[in-house]
Amino acid sequence: MKKLVLCSMAAAMIAGGATLVAAPAPASAGPSCGDRAKLMYPYDKWSRKAYKQACKDRRDAWQDRRKAWKKARKRGVWIGY
Repeated sequence: MKKLVLCSMAAAMIAGGATLVAAPAPASAGPSCGDRAKLMYPYDKWSRKAYKQACKDRRDAWQDRRKAWKKARKRGVWIGY
């Protein structure tokens, strides 16, 4: 009886561990530029491409500003953002 309980507990732990490893990505990650473009312009290829490019440009500009801010903070310089 004890062996049966022990084996069932071990099997449950292994099954539970496997589900934790195969967990999906966190829900906080937003949709990509391509996904948003498909939602906004489902039938217009050129508008989709223009939206994706503008979205990537905005993202790159944001990342550049963020890097500059972090670099300034590291040096101890306050920039009025």
